Amino acid sequence: MSELREAMVDKILLKGFTPRTQKIYLDAVSLLARHYHTSPDQLDQDAIQNWLLHLVKERYLATATCRVYLTALRFLSSGFKLATM
Repeated sequence: MSELREAMVDKILLKGFTPRTQKIYLDAVSLLARHYHTSPDQLDQDAIQNWLLHLVKERYLATATCRVYLTALRFLSSGFKLATM
């Protein structure tokens, strides 16, 4: 497990999120990392916005799903240094 993921898991556990929320948040970060083949802490705001647009326009995900993913990324960035997020 990467250092970033382990720190996120610890933070999620401390916040007391439900198991479903834990899974969704970790999945969102994992999807972003796999899309760009890099760690999310190396991405800037433009990359994240482009990824969200990709999810809506090309993968046809619901706006609500993308909003949850964005919330997960904000949660991640609230405790870690991400590139200009």
